[in-house]
Amino acid sequence: MVQQGLRLVLSALSPSLVECRMSKVTQIPRLYRVREVSEIVGLSVRTIWLKVADKTFPAPMKIGKRAVAWREGDLQAWADGLQVKDAA
Repeated sequence: MVQQGLRLVLSALSPSLVECRMSKVTQIPRLYRVREVSEIVGLSVRTIWLKVADKTFPAPMKIGKRAVAWREGDLQAWADGLQVKDAA
């Protein structure tokens, strides 16, 4: 359920990614800043950084002197690896 929700959100935010997979044209991957990641995955900014330090969340890449961002593919791979707990 979480995986499907994240996939839908990521697809909605980046519809060009779907088109890119269907064509042979290479596109620049979508990058997300920490606040966007927080909104997408439903974790606080602090929790994201704690999980990065614990290596339980993908590390961001440097995009500037004092700026980092996450690749869409890294977030999708993380979401695909989550195990959904039964609500029962």
